[in-house]
Amino acid sequence: MALKYKYDKETLTAMLIGADEEDRIVEIPKTVSYYKKLYDVRIGSYTYEQSIDFSNTKIKKIIISDGFTSIGNWAFYGCKSLPSITIPNSVTSIGRNAFWRCSSLTSITIPDSVTSIGDGAFGGCENLREFKGKYATENGRCIIVGSRLKAYANKASGTSFTIPDSVTSIGSDAFSGCSSLTSITIPNSVTSIGNCAFRDCSSLTSITIPDSVTSIGDCAFKGCSSLTSITIPNSVTSIRNEAFYGCRCLTSIIIPNSVTSIGERAFNGCRSLTSITIPDSVTSIGDWAFNGCENLREFKGKYVAENGRCIIVGSRLKAYANASGTSFNIPDSVTSIGYGAFSGYKSLTSITIPNSVTSIEKWAFQGCNSLTSVTIPNSVTLIEKWAFYGCESLNVEICNEDGGVNIQPVAFESTAKIKYLGKDAKVTIQTKSEKEETKPKKKGFFARLFGK
Repeated sequence: MALKYKYDKETLTAMLIGADEEDRIVEIPKTVSYYKKLYDVRIGSYTYEQSIDFSNTKIKKIIISDGFTSIGNWAFYGCKSLPSITIPNSVTSIGRNAFWRCSSLTSITIPDSVTSIGDGAFGGCENLREFKGKYATENGRCIIVGSRLKAYANKASGTSFTIPDSVTSIGSDAFSGCSSLTSITIPNSVTSIGNCAFRDCSSLTSITIPDSVTSIGDCAFKGCSSLTSITIPNSVTSIRNEAFYGCRCLTSIIIPNSVTSIGERAFNGCRSLTSITIPDSVTSIGDWAFNGCENLREFKGKYVAENGRCIIVGSRLKAYANASGTSFNIPDSVTSIGYGAFSGYKSLTSITIPNSVTSIEKWAFQGCNSLTSVTIPNSVTLIEKWAFYGCESLNVEICNEDGGVNIQPVAFESTAKIKYLGKDAKVTIQTKSEKEETKPKKKGFFARLFGK
């Protein structure tokens, strides 16, 4: 057994940072000797960038020595071969995401000494059947600290669950990845739903949020791929970033008049939506809010233009209804084509950009691979990276009579045919190697989770 530490000579602390991949049994001592000095060992308390990833290890048993008072943030992230762990009675706090994705854990006992448990402490423990000890309730199906529901045992018996009336808040990642749940009842006592609370509850078909709820966190229902309906009460003022991202079976949703903001990617990938109404109360709509809604035929309500075919906020075109037709004339009121406004709309064959437009933002037409020609008017001064990325058969005419249009790297595919009708254009020519270096990369797990 060879544990790895990062030593702090000023505080005489040694932070556990790893173990050998072949270790089966790991015993974590309370102190270690380093250059004839005794260091106190710390477990966890990392930021997510610093967290140890144990996913490549084969650890079957972890022995935490008596005397530890804290199991810190991300302490045993990804320890997927660990079937059980004993938390000593000296421990008073368990940090955020401490046992994240310890997918072989089936049961865990919280000792009486523990006074705090961070959100997501047992997130991704997909085979967890029960909690025991302090804070365990509902026959071991969940952990409630104070009035906050912290965690639910993913493999607990039953496919439905009623949250007890003692709960006022549902913690971040509390039900994350609970793929066996088909229904859940939220009582009127609940006022807030945390970030990613029901993320990837892939069997959940419907949910009613009571009027008592005023706050729904980022990614709250992200990846609930079987969700067909949801009721949002008038008490909610914001639909946060990625709240319903990937709810591909969601056929309709009513946004109440209390909502003032719709976050980035809020309904991204809700491909069964055919219509959506923006209430007059909404004052801001995030980028990519309706991207990937491939069967969306119309928008209704505030900010809607061109007979419901698009949303324009101020003079910025934010979204396009993918199923509304194969050609589109952008209205003269638009000065900027927003981030990802037409991204991924493969049915679009023709687009007309008016002289009012001055900028075409990143990913504006990314993946519109049926688009064969486009004319960039003289008014456009900026075409950002990846604006037409994935439009492989595109013929482009740039009417740059005065010069000064800034075409950023990889704005167009290397296969695109570009013709400059003006003079002295400021152009960045894409090469194959440049394309490979600068094309958009898929975000990693933590970046998607925290929006980094």
